[in-house]
Amino acid sequence: MAKPNKPPKRPSLLDLTSLAQLYRDFERLFLHGVVADNHRHFVSECGHRCAAFDHNFFHLVKLTHPTRGRPNQAGNHKFRAAEEIPLILAQVSGFGQYQVDLYRARSLHAAYATFQWPDAIVERSDLDNATHVFFREYENPKFPYTVFLTKLEKGHYVPVTSFAVEKRRSGRYLDEGANAVRIWNRLP
Repeated sequence: MAKPNKPPKRPSLLDLTSLAQLYRDFERLFLHGVVADNHRHFVSECGHRCAAFDHNFFHLVKLTHPTRGRPNQAGNHKFRAAEEIPLILAQVSGFGQYQVDLYRARSLHAAYATFQWPDAIVERSDLDNATHVFFREYENPKFPYTVFLTKLEKGHYVPVTSFAVEKRRSGRYLDEGANAVRIWNRLP
């Protein structure tokens, strides 16, 4: 499929009313409402096998809480989906003591679109927790790109995190070199 001359508009930002609503939006986008299994396998438009799991929500919105979860070496709290998701769904008014990265949370539409319909995929050996970068360009003067970091698990690309990127920083994720090989491309 040829790349259109003009990139698409960035998907609209989510309205954040509560943590429960934000999780339901994640569930609708990434899991397609498949709640019983807590995961979804699919093939992206470019033919790559992908998977999303309920616990990917924690990283995609950069969820934190001052006391919940088990602390890791960096002092961040890691959550267990079976324990945390019921508490998240009970948070129907606001966010309580939970915090999220507001821009990442509001940008879940763009994150999903980048995962499903990337412009390029770059395999990178120089990232801490990810192995591949899904990349998509949008019509947006300030942040024209969305980067969706993934790792390869059991033959599926699985989300690590996602964020918007300025043009001047896009090369960090897209450029090829000693630590990076573009494995799929729709970009010129």
